[in-house]
Amino acid sequence: SWGWFGRDGANDGMTAYVVYGLSVAKKSGLGVDKAAVTRGAEFLRGRMASLRERSPLGRSPLPCDLDKRVYIVLALSEFETAWGGATLATKRLAGLLAGRDDERSATDEVMLAVACRRLGMTEEADRLAKRVEKRPLEDVATAAFTLQLQAERGGDVGDALRFLLSRRQGKGWRTTIESAYAILGLSSLLERAKPGDYATPGRVTIDINGKTTMLDLPSNADPKFDG
Repeated sequence: SWGWFGRDGANDGMTAYVVYGLSVAKKSGLGVDKAAVTRGAEFLRGRMASLRERSPLGRSPLPCDLDKRVYIVLALSEFETAWGGATLATKRLAGLLAGRDDERSATDEVMLAVACRRLGMTEEADRLAKRVEKRPLEDVATAAFTLQLQAERGGDVGDALRFLLSRRQGKGWRTTIESAYAILGLSSLLERAKPGDYATPGRVTIDINGKTTMLDLPSNADPKFDG
């Protein structure tokens, strides 16, 4: 498990954040210490067993206060699909959360939808995605996860893409973490479920460590689109 600083005790939000990030890094082909991430995942599984109702994530490196259960399930879904396959236990947790009619924030809704999709629970993911589409976008992290979700399921990426591009400040976004989420969201367009079937016209430039990738959206582009 991880805390905020070297001598801090274990922090649920930071541990989920690290497990999520290292699992994404593994999927991207980077070398990751599996044993360390596995210990973090086991810690999160133990925490989930004691969380019966919505619990605020509290202090975390995220721009909004999430339901701790949703963020842990998202981290576990990335971990399990990075090293093997989804477990029945995590699928059960995701199914219980998705099946409840609790009032969720837009961020909780989209993160749970992404987790369900990672776990192969496409019916639950699509049902949540329809609810996500009706929610207004209010922050970069939510827009980035919405872009991931819609890109993977072949949905309309237009609103999320425009929101992210509208929040740029110079060459990046307001903070490093906002920039990181934006890059993850924009990168998902490159692995879209239906290549060439883009919903929003224009061009996106992704520049990471001096390497530039141009993402062209279709030929019937609106010339006023400045992406």
